[in-house]
Amino acid sequence: MNCCTRRQKQHQDRPQKAKRQDLIYYTMEEWNNILKKPFENTIELHVNFRQNFPVNLRSAIWVWVIDHTRLKNIYKKLIDIQQNQQILKDIDRSKCSNPQSLKNILQAYANYDTRLGYVQGMNIIATSIFEQIQNEELSFWILNYILNILDYGRMFRMDLLYFRILDKRIKYEVPKVFQKMDSYNIDSQQCFDFQLFTLFQCCRKEFALRILDVFLLEKECIYQFFNVRNTIYYPHQNTIIITKRNFVVQMS
Repeated sequence: MNCCTRRQKQHQDRPQKAKRQDLIYYTMEEWNNILKKPFENTIELHVNFRQNFPVNLRSAIWVWVIDHTRLKNIYKKLIDIQQNQQILKDIDRSKCSNPQSLKNILQAYANYDTRLGYVQGMNIIATSIFEQIQNEELSFWILNYILNILDYGRMFRMDLLYFRILDKRIKYEVPKVFQKMDSYNIDSQQCFDFQLFTLFQCCRKEFALRILDVFLLEKECIYQFFNVRNTIYYPHQNTIIITKRNFVVQMS
């Protein structure tokens, strides 16, 4: 068997990726049937999450995705273990329709994840989840899925060393932008920190929810924002340089 023939045979033996025309867009009935089965991660599911997501089933789909991580009969116990005073301060800023439920969700998470505890910014994510789900305990488990299972909590644990490195990159790669930021006493942490809750503060609600839909399934795709944001500085540096302080942060 010559080299070319061998390569052709190896190529034929590989599992073929599904072509676009072969992918299945679920009907509403198929979505409902899928939600009755255990969660299974497939190519078709990813395509449907991105291109054929039924927003009227959003709450049920979120719960379906994270259901295997839920533990029974511990949520109520977590609420009363220990009170976090910072949570009480952040409740009013969150604009949640049910402040008591939000307090319980955040308190339960702080007691559940003792390594991380509660960090400012979690209240924004928890509020967005609760307003969609309208169920306190399920909102807690979705928050846990994002911060603990998907390890988005590491964004809240991020060492300041990361931002010092980022400041140096901006300084040497786009020095004019760095000088502008420095003149207004703006650092990279203000521009890049905790993008998931910034998403809910700065974007239209439905757009932010669609990002969260995909994030729950595709996990670390959200971290690509760091690389994307770095590429924005250079093409927009002339605009950034002539803007006022508040717009420097917005452009980044």
